[in-house]
Amino acid sequence: MLARPVARPPPQGQRVLDRLVQDRRITPGQRDSVVTAAHRSGDRADEALIETGIMGEEAFLEWAAATYKTRFVSTKKLSRADIDRTTLEWLPRRVAEKLLVFPILFDRRTQSLSVVAADLDDDDLVRQVQVATGAREIKLYAGRPGAIRAAIHKFYDGDPHAFARLERGTIEYPSGPARLDDDPLGGELARLDLTLTPGRAEVVPVTPGYTPAVATSRSPNIVLRLDPEGERRNLQKVTSATGVDAGTGRTGSLDAGVQAKDWLETLNVLVALLENGRTDLRGHSAQVARMMRRLCERIGLPERDVTGILAAAYIHDVGKASSFHLTALNVAEYDGHRVQAQKTHTAPLKLFEATALPESCTRTLTSLYERFDGAGFPDRLSGKEIPIGARLLAIVETYADLVQSARNPYRRKLSAKEGCDALAQKRGTIFDPNLVDLFASVVLGDDLRRRLEGHGRVLIVDADPEDTTVLELRLIEQGYDTLIARNAADARKLLEAQDVDLVLSEVDLTPYDGFTLLEQMRSFQKTSAVPVVFLTRRSDRESIQRGFALGSADYLVKPTSADVIVAKARQILEAAAAKGASKPSTSRGVSGSLTEMSLPDVVQILAYGRKSGQLRVSAKGQSGEVQFLEGQIHHAMFGQDRGDEAFYKMLSLTGGEFALDPDVKPTARTIHASAETLLLEGLRRLDEAR
Repeated sequence: MLARPVARPPPQGQRVLDRLVQDRRITPGQRDSVVTAAHRSGDRADEALIETGIMGEEAFLEWAAATYKTRFVSTKKLSRADIDRTTLEWLPRRVAEKLLVFPILFDRRTQSLSVVAADLDDDDLVRQVQVATGAREIKLYAGRPGAIRAAIHKFYDGDPHAFARLERGTIEYPSGPARLDDDPLGGELARLDLTLTPGRAEVVPVTPGYTPAVATSRSPNIVLRLDPEGERRNLQKVTSATGVDAGTGRTGSLDAGVQAKDWLETLNVLVALLENGRTDLRGHSAQVARMMRRLCERIGLPERDVTGILAAAYIHDVGKASSFHLTALNVAEYDGHRVQAQKTHTAPLKLFEATALPESCTRTLTSLYERFDGAGFPDRLSGKEIPIGARLLAIVETYADLVQSARNPYRRKLSAKEGCDALAQKRGTIFDPNLVDLFASVVLGDDLRRRLEGHGRVLIVDADPEDTTVLELRLIEQGYDTLIARNAADARKLLEAQDVDLVLSEVDLTPYDGFTLLEQMRSFQKTSAVPVVFLTRRSDRESIQRGFALGSADYLVKPTSADVIVAKARQILEAAAAKGASKPSTSRGVSGSLTEMSLPDVVQILAYGRKSGQLRVSAKGQSGEVQFLEGQIHHAMFGQDRGDEAFYKMLSLTGGEFALDPDVKPTARTIHASAETLLLEGLRRLDEAR
C-alpha cells in the first residue's frame, strides 16, 4: 500500500495571501503559485509574493498599509534610515529576529516605540513587543519581510551589505557581517577556493580579519561555497563544475537536477559578489540580464541561444578591471576607453576558458564592441553580421550605465526617457536601429498606448526572429497588437486561443507548411474568415498560384519593405471592417499599470479613440470604474461616490493598475459632461489640492 503523502504546513504569511485573494488583488491560482515558491525557498509567503513578481513591493506595502490602517516603510527608506543605538537597545536583537520586527523610532515623551513589522495580521504581536520592551505604546508600520531581516543585520550586526540582495535580487546574508574588497577579482577572489556543494553556501574570505558570511542563490539546486581550505582554484571552477554543454545549453553538476536556469543563477550569485565594491554599478550585471531576458523573450529567440546570451550578460564585465566602465557607447566615443576595451574585451572568455560556454555566449562577448556601421572591433562586422546577442547586449548595457551610474558620459543619471533618447542618437552607427526601437518600446511602455489605440491583432508566423522583429516594430508603431509563432503548430494553438484579425505567414514552416495552415484555418468556424497574407521566400509561379487558389488575401515575396507590408495589412483590415466582417480584436481588452501610463492619459486615449467598455482602476487598496460608450463617459463609481465626484477622485490615483473590458455596456448615465471637460476640471482640482 502506498503511503499517504504528508500535507505540508502553510508557510508563514499565508493569511496575508488569503486576504489578498479576498480583496481581488491576486487570483487563487497566483496564491497557490506563491505558496509553492515559499515552500521551495523556505521563506515567508509575503516575501515570496514579491520575489516571484506577482505583486511588486510598492503595491503590496500600499495594500498592507490601507488594509491594516497604518503606514509603510519601503526597503529603500529602511536601508537609508539613521537609527540611533538607543532605539536599537529598546528591542533585543533576538526578539527582533524572532518576531520579525525592527525598531525605527522611540518617543521618550510618550514612551512609544515605532517598529516596522511583517506580521500585521498577528493580533498578539503588539503585546509581545510590549512585554519585550516595556514601552507604553507600540506603533506598527508595514514593511517587507526581507527588508526587516536586512535592517536587523545592518543595524544590529554592522553589515554594510545587508540590503545587497534586495537591491539586486540575488544575495542573502543570514549571518554577517561580511566585507569584500573594492576590486575583488584582482585581489581576494583570486585566493579563494570556489566549489559547488549541496546545502547552503558559505563565503569565507582568506584575508585575516574578515568575518564569515553566507550567500545563497534563490534556486534550491545551486549553492556557491567559497572556502579557503583545500586546493586553491580560480574562477573557472565555478562554472566548469556545472558542466554546461555548449550544444544544448543544458547543464549537469554535483546535483543531477541542475539545469540551465540553475547555472545562470550560479553566475548571478557569483557576479553579485564580485560587484559588491562597485558603488555606482552594484547589481549592474543582474539588471542587464533581467532586461536581456525580456528582450530575448519579446523577439522569440530559441531557448538554447537565450541561455548563452544571458550568461554573457552576467559575465560581460568580469575581468575588465578599470577606473571607468566600458560600454559600447563610451568605447566608441573615447580613445582611452577604446584602448582599454581592446586590451580586456576577451577577459571574461579567458577567465571561463575551462568552461564549455554556449556558442551564443562566446559570440556575444567576442562581438560586444562591434558597431552597426562596421567601425567597431575586433572584426569590423556590420549590420546583421554582428550576432544578435552582441547587438542586444551593447544596447542594454549602455542603457543600464546611463540610468544607473552618474559616471556615464553625461555625468548624471538619466531618466528612462533620456536614456532611450541617448541610444536613439546613435541608432544606425553604434547600435542596431530596429533593436533600439524595440528596446525603447519595451522600456517606455509605448506598446501599452498603442494597444489602447489599437486597430487590430496580427499573427506573424515565421521561424526567423530577425525578420519578425522588424515587422513587429512597424506594426506596433501603427497601433497593431502582435503575436508571434515560430512554427505552424504553435500558430494553430494561438489561433484557437486568441482572437486574431490578420495572419502574416511564411510558407516554409514546420511541422507542416503555410498552405496546410491556411487550409486548416478555413475548416474552423472561428478562423474561416481571418485574412491570410503569405510573406515568403518562395517565388516560383506554382507556389504563388496555389496561395491565391487557397484564398490568401495577398502573396508577398521576401525581401519586402516592412512599411509596404504594414500598408497592405491596413488596407486588408480596413476593407474587412468596412464590410462589417470583423471587429478589431484588441478592442476586446487591455490592461496595464498606472505607473506606465497615468489615468488621465488612459481616459484621453479612450475618449479620442471613441472606445466603449468598462475601465476598472485599483490603487492603494481602493478601486473604481469608469464606463464609456463611443468615447463618451456615461458613469463612474469610486467607493461610495457616483458620477462626476467619483471620476474626479479617481484621477488622483497613482501606482495602481487598470483594465479595460470592452464587452461591458454602461448600465446607467450619471455623467453628461464631455470627457475633455471632465479631465480639465479634474486636473484643476488636483492642482488646487497640491
